[in-house]
Amino acid sequence: MGKILKDGNYHLDYTPGAAVSAGDLVVLSNLVAGMAMLDIAAGAKGTLLVQGIVEVDKDGTSLTQGQKVYYDGSDATATVGTNDLIGVAAAAAGSGDSTVQVMLNVATS
Repeated sequence: MGKILKDGNYHLDYTPGAAVSAGDLVVLSNLVAGMAMLDIAAGAKGTLLVQGIVEVDKDGTSLTQGQKVYYDGSDATATVGTNDLIGVAAAAAGSGDSTVQVMLNVATS
């Protein structure tokens, strides 16, 4: 689970198939991710923040500021593999840090 740190004021309407909690990261494609601003019930329209700085749980990898950040379905990571690109690190995060600040959907190509 994460939290919004700086709202970039870009939002998308989103209707999930399963309930989504505020702070959940939702990957819409390998190039678009958003964070739920409020709880969204299954089948109900809600809002995802798609530009701004958010805090996301992170695995044990280190990230430098500006480095591309990927998402493995539960944690942010520096590991590319089959993970989805969600943005860049807004601040450095060491291997011992449990979270990373991510600028959503920046440098996602």
